[in-house]
Amino acid sequence: RALKNLILKVKSQVEGGMSLYMAFDEHKKYIPKLFIDLIKVGELSGQLFESFSRITNYLEKTIEFRRKLRDALTYPAFLIFFIFVLVTYVVTLLIPRFEEIYKSLEGELPMPTQILLSIGQFSRDNFWLILCGVVVAIILYFEFVATKFGKKFMDGIKIKMPLINTLVIQYNITHFVKSTSLMFFSGYTFLNSMREATTTVENILLGEDLAMVCERIENGQSIYEAFKKGKYVPTFTISMLRVGEKSNNLYEMLENIVRFNEEELDYATNTFLRLMEPIVIVTLAIIVGLILFAAYLPVLSMSRLIKV
Repeated sequence: RALKNLILKVKSQVEGGMSLYMAFDEHKKYIPKLFIDLIKVGELSGQLFESFSRITNYLEKTIEFRRKLRDALTYPAFLIFFIFVLVTYVVTLLIPRFEEIYKSLEGELPMPTQILLSIGQFSRDNFWLILCGVVVAIILYFEFVATKFGKKFMDGIKIKMPLINTLVIQYNITHFVKSTSLMFFSGYTFLNSMREATTTVENILLGEDLAMVCERIENGQSIYEAFKKGKYVPTFTISMLRVGEKSNNLYEMLENIVRFNEEELDYATNTFLRLMEPIVIVTLAIIVGLILFAAYLPVLSMSRLIKV
């Protein structure tokens, strides 16, 4: 409803004689600067259809990636939730039923079983305390990542974590190159296009690294040398930028880089999905196996505990 009202206001302002980009600029709090600049260029150059086509393509690719990522995470998330429910059931409900049997054996229970019984007893006695602790921990986490230090800290973990780091880097670099290409098309210089694009990068560490690249270029280094000293930009992207710089055809090369990085992003997403499923399944099997082993261990050794 809020977006509908915003569009109706823009429509009313344009009908009142205001230019389209100025009408959108009135609502720049809600509309990305990148889109407003593209609309301005399209309106002034008579290529408004081209500008909207680029915006549409940008949004479609972004939405498509997020949908793929959501689909990729749905199955692992379900398995993790299943693990949590299963462990909670075994520890709080199943194990206590064995407790009387264990006591009747009048022998020393194996250490794994004693640990499991202690965890089950503690969970039953402090269920609401544990539940409140989990809720508070979740709230504190979101409050922490809402701060600049907290987000930077978590971004640092993401960029170093195996499996996830490739996906995070590829997504942010693809987003950066695509934004640079759009800004370059809207009439900005290549350096200013990069500067504006760095503000759209979600990962703080990557954004800082790309900002340093901008500073190197501003200080006189070539585009290739500036990117080569960066920490996270893929080698192939740097090589393609070098070709574009030498041939004085950066705009066309940026289009090729965007296309290539989108393909790499699809590959990284699919690889992440293929690897996550077996990892979660194996983790589930190990956890459940250990719990059941600890639960049934006294039964397996019952012959030594039963007194004749």
